[in-house]
Amino acid sequence: AKSAWKYERDLLDSLIHSAEAIHEPEKAKHLLHLAQKLREERPHDYRLLVFTIRRETQAFLGEYLEGNGFKNQICYIRGSCSAENIHSQQDFTGVRMESGFGPPRKHILISTDAGSAGVNLQACNTMVNYDLPWVPMTIEQRIGRIQRIGQAAKNVIVNNFYIAHTIDQTIVMRLMERIKLFAVKLPGGKGSR
Repeated sequence: AKSAWKYERDLLDSLIHSAEAIHEPEKAKHLLHLAQKLREERPHDYRLLVFTIRRETQAFLGEYLEGNGFKNQICYIRGSCSAENIHSQQDFTGVRMESGFGPPRKHILISTDAGSAGVNLQACNTMVNYDLPWVPMTIEQRIGRIQRIGQAAKNVIVNNFYIAHTIDQTIVMRLMERIKLFAVKLPGGKGSR
């Protein structure tokens, strides 16, 4: 009994030590790199939409990006903050113009799933699913925020961040299988006659 307890205690100590050694999550580093790349390519009019599930992750990402060169460039959509959400949407979208949208006041919008339905963000064409929901339909709803009527960009870019060999990878692979299935079944898609 004593050796089993010691084994569990040593295992927990090891896990705590490993967790304390993590200073910057890999996914956050990739997000920062993507934001920097977008800013470099289109410094005045880039927009990046980031979806996450938890408010704690949303707050972490905002602080992380602001601390790494994106001060005053972040806005948020989250549940039970309707006035803030409307203001964030306006800051992110910019002014509607004949040829699309003017430059945004804030370039990065970090949203919980409160922004995955009923929000028009077609001024943006680059999206990151930082956290993946268990239900693939939610991912499709998120994509629908930018892939909609009024989207001026030729291409919409969706990045699904996941860690290999986890349930997130399984969700992404199943979603990709569904998208391929739609491509095959739609007229003009691969495999159509």
